[in-house]
Amino acid sequence: MTLLNSLKYYINKNDFDWGRSDITLQLFHPQFELFFAINGIFFSNRESIIRFIWPVLSALITLIATAFEMMFIWRGISIRDYTFATECFCYFFILGSVSIVYSSVLLNRTKIFELLNNMNNDFVFICGLGRKYKKCFLDGQLLIWKLCWYWLIFAVWVASLYVSNTMLYLLWQSIFATFDEHTVRPLMFPIWLPKDDPHRTPNYEVFMAFEIILIIIVLCTFGRKYLSAIELYDTTR
Repeated sequence: MTLLNSLKYYINKNDFDWGRSDITLQLFHPQFELFFAINGIFFSNRESIIRFIWPVLSALITLIATAFEMMFIWRGISIRDYTFATECFCYFFILGSVSIVYSSVLLNRTKIFELLNNMNNDFVFICGLGRKYKKCFLDGQLLIWKLCWYWLIFAVWVASLYVSNTMLYLLWQSIFATFDEHTVRPLMFPIWLPKDDPHRTPNYEVFMAFEIILIIIVLCTFGRKYLSAIELYDTTR
């Protein structure tokens, strides 16, 4: 309960000084710089080459996974297993979007800086208008802050379900399954290999690690979409 109470305390911003007159965008939404840094946008050293490491690695890994999914789709259609093909197409669409997200963010870096600067100016301007306007504005920002973290918690929960369900089933097989049952070790996503078995060692271990990495990449890419909710206040003024 202590962890839950601490989380609620943080999400509700109970320790925030609502009466201070120098409230800025960064002060109210401190997570901004951290998650934009993962996207390849640095605020202190804007031209650093290090900012490309995570986006490039994520794009390359997901491109490899996308190529696999194309092969799986072809396999599903060729054997008329449309359930398998449809599921693989969904993963193909999600993984293919990762490169689009990172490239669009990096290509529009200047516009993002301008947007953040305008949003920060709005923070300073509205908070200086008076107590009535300041309270109304910050109440809306607090609601956006809460929705952002609820979305992030939901995204982490969904991602953890993929891993935990597979691990629990694998644990059950390790404890109760016998050699004569011919059980197949589970993977989080369906996989097929031509003239090979993806569930044999070391294929299974490689694909298991690869799928966990993909889940982390997708979570870092789309789990941070809660940042877009903060931008809504600028587009709905």
